[in-house]
Amino acid sequence: MKNRTLAEGTQIKAILDATEAAPALGKGQPVVVTKWPADTTVDPYTVKTCPDGQAPDFVIGRTAVSGSPGDIIYVGPGAPVLIGGAVKRGDLLVVKSGRFAKAASADLCVCTASADAASGDLIAAAAVGVPDDAAGE
Repeated sequence: MKNRTLAEGTQIKAILDATEAAPALGKGQPVVVTKWPADTTVDPYTVKTCPDGQAPDFVIGRTAVSGSPGDIIYVGPGAPVLIGGAVKRGDLLVVKSGRFAKAASADLCVCTASADAASGDLIAAAAVGVPDDAAGE
């Protein structure tokens, strides 16, 4: 049985911003939108690599984004995330160097790791939970 992520669902089209240094961005890389298309058009979004420590608008889906349109999907449970260092299931993740890495205490966390993973692995994002001590229990 193949594990599916949100990347196999509906995709939003995007192209790379002219200021992006990379020639293409691949599945699970975090991106921010630099130009939103008008509501009544089918123009692609324009994106670039998400800066370190910021919350991404989307991640790259099935098809790489370059000068040609690729696919982006919302960041959330089930979205593919490209890992940039060793993580354990449940670790909070932060954007670092165009990938997702284990967060430090003051970092802005966007999701958690759904599985143990090493740098270069692609896993599904999991929701950020509330620790028992923060829930007033």
